[in-house]
Amino acid sequence: LLHEPDSPEELDQRWDALLELRRAKREGLVRAVGLSTHAILTLEKVAGLSEVDVILTNFNFANEHMDADIADYRAAMQQAANSGQGVIAMKTLGEGKLADRRQEAIAYNLAQPFIHSVVVGMMNVAQVHDCLAIARAYWGGEIHA
Repeated sequence: LLHEPDSPEELDQRWDALLELRRAKREGLVRAVGLSTHAILTLEKVAGLSEVDVILTNFNFANEHMDADIADYRAAMQQAANSGQGVIAMKTLGEGKLADRRQEAIAYNLAQPFIHSVVVGMMNVAQVHDCLAIARAYWGGEIHA
């Protein structure tokens, strides 16, 4: 995972590292090449880019810790998913600002057809169980996003 190039320029500066990760994948040293970013311009640049298998980016219903409108993130993430890239949503709880609305926040991200995995920050076993209960309820049809 090429971690956090948060501008297209920074991605360009790290391009050789990304290509080296692709070489390592071809050699069987890694299974997938990913990239994480908090920036919509970087997300838009890598969505659909064949050099990147998986994208980790911020996304939540409240638009917390996102540098553009949720519609822009949604469009880029949908493009990535449509191209076959894996899409992982971080900042599901908006860096804790949505913790009191965690059921709604987790269910919302799980409901997005372009999101393949959801990252939720947890600090202890009780929080793990709470988040798993929310996911079970969502997948069991008890929670609607």
